[in-house]
Amino acid sequence: MTAYNFPNHRKGDTFRSRQINLGFNITGATIKMQFRLLGASNFSFEWSTTNNTFLVTNATLGIITMSKRILDFKPDTYIYDLQITDSNSDVTTYFEGSILIVQDKTV
Repeated sequence: MTAYNFPNHRKGDTFRSRQINLGFNITGATIKMQFRLLGASNFSFEWSTTNNTFLVTNATLGIITMSKRILDFKPDTYIYDLQITDSNSDVTTYFEGSILIVQDKTV
C-alpha cells in the first residue's frame, strides 16, 4: 500500500483544496478518507463523497478533489487511509498516511 503524509498544518488554518488522481474509473463509487488520533476508535474529521467534501471531478479518469476547510483540531498526529467502495460494493483501501496539526501561535 502506498503511504502519503500531508505537510504539517497549523491548527485553525484553512486546508487548501487538493486534487487526487487515482488513475482508474470510479463511476458509482463511494470514497472516504477518515482522520483519527492514533489508537482512537472514532475519527476526528473526514473527507467523503457522501457528505460532498470529496468532489468527483472526472469519474472515468478517477479524479477527485478534496474541498477546502478549516482544520481546528487538537494539535497532534492524525492517521488516515483512503477507502473506496466500488459499484459492486467491494471495499479497497488504496493509500494511507498522516498529518501533523501543530499549535497556532496567534488566536
